[in-house]
Amino acid sequence: MKIFFLGSLGADWMSGWQRCQTLRELGHEIVPFPQDDYLQRASHGRLDRWLTGQIWKEEEVDRFNLDFLRAVKMARPEIAWLEWPKLLRPETIQAARRQLPQCSFVCFQDDNPFGGRDDEKNSWRLFTEAIPEYEGTGYFELVERVFETGEPFIAHGARVQLSSDAGPRLGYRDVIIQALRGDDGEINGIVYFGIDVTAEVEGNSDPT
Repeated sequence: MKIFFLGSLGADWMSGWQRCQTLRELGHEIVPFPQDDYLQRASHGRLDRWLTGQIWKEEEVDRFNLDFLRAVKMARPEIAWLEWPKLLRPETIQAARRQLPQCSFVCFQDDNPFGGRDDEKNSWRLFTEAIPEYEGTGYFELVERVFETGEPFIAHGARVQLSSDAGPRLGYRDVIIQALRGDDGEINGIVYFGIDVTAEVEGNSDPT
């Protein structure tokens, strides 16, 4: 799978760099679009922010959006992976989606989807407690199996029925579950990537 990856990729401690590298190790073709330099050039200093009330320099934001649109059109990826795209304008994404109708756009706005790190109520928890709607779907068992064996799990258009206050919800996901290993080669974690492809699957289903 060809993935256009926009993110902060300047150092290996950055979570964006780690996700990008994991996708590459899983065999995907990655077209990186680092935003580090753009963010640095576009950001006003503290004094300028106070004086102007603006966070970003408009001319640099314009440059970023033009460069992004040109690069993603040239790459023609199956997935455009966007990590904290602070400079990306909605109209730019809309233009890219019109010109790349077969591309799925995935956007990350927060590294911590389970709650604020500084909030005791929502800070890091067991993932079984953080996403109880996956109870009974087989997801937890898959994660445990990958952690125990080291064998990755990859599924395309997997059927998932989630529980919610409104009742069961049927959906479809592209899923990758990959073991993370330390410098000693021992498994010390799990990385999970999931993309909701419900609309795509249902749109391609035969109505008869």
